[in-house]
Amino acid sequence: MASRPAIGYTSAKTIDVQITSPRSIKYLAIIREFDAMMTHLDALWLSCVITDSQYARGVYEWKRRILRLAGQIRQIATRAVLAARRKETASETVPESGRYAAGEGRRLDDRRCYCCR
Repeated sequence: MASRPAIGYTSAKTIDVQITSPRSIKYLAIIREFDAMMTHLDALWLSCVITDSQYARGVYEWKRRILRLAGQIRQIATRAVLAARRKETASETVPESGRYAAGEGRRLDDRRCYCCR
């Protein structure tokens, strides 16, 4: 059960997102949790439970964690795309026939240079 925010905002924004993968759902959930946590942090600050510096430090630390996580997600996605491209390229260059050139250990239809094999 989600708790109601202790405070309201006059210029709150609602953003629609397109979900393209299960990973993006998880990332959206993290952002929602971050937003709820910031609401609670705002309530603590407005109630003078925490100081200005504690509030600023809390916001800074959590933003930094979220941005680091976003960077890690981008790196994982980039590595996955590059690995898929390498695998696709490797499967395209594997010759279908088993014919070899006389006296050589390479297939006749393998036109890649020696350094790329």
